[in-house]
Amino acid sequence: MTSRIVCPFCGDPAVIKKGEHTDYSWPTYTTSRIYAYACPKGHLQSGWYLDAEAAFKAWIRLVKMTEQETNHGDERE
Repeated sequence: MTSRIVCPFCGDPAVIKKGEHTDYSWPTYTTSRIYAYACPKGHLQSGWYLDAEAAFKAWIRLVKMTEQETNHGDERE
């Protein structure tokens, strides 16, 4: 098992991505900062979340699920 902070496919450390989400509700609008963790080479990316901690937890779950899938594939061969 590799460190869960790195991509299980290439071993590169995950990077945090920042974006914005705008909710338009007449007569006002609200812009929120959103976060996701991703492999810099594009292998995996978590969903987008309103806080970095939730994005990190989603990344950990995604890597764990990916590792389990990979291990099950090895058992089938």
